[in-house]
Amino acid sequence: MTNRQNAKLLWQSANPISKQFDDIYFSVEDGFEESKYVFLEGNELLKRPLNTDSNEFTIAETGFGTGLNFLCTWQAWLEQAWDGSLHLEH
Repeated sequence: MTNRQNAKLLWQSANPISKQFDDIYFSVEDGFEESKYVFLEGNELLKRPLNTDSNEFTIAETGFGTGLNFLCTWQAWLEQAWDGSLHLEH
């Protein structure tokens, strides 16, 4: 059985900071844009479903964090009107 621990956070304004790693969870300027650039564009997730014959697309991410990557992906999925199903696993 895995021993799971909750993240220990500090809050500066509305920005979560890891106590353990002394690191911010996302850009204080615009976390949503950071997720789009790093996660969506960095992994070419807007192009990949278009380059497959399958009508299923799975993204496996080990850390859910604040959920920004999920929200960016979901928004892109809706905006692109891709056919098929999207599976997000963490």
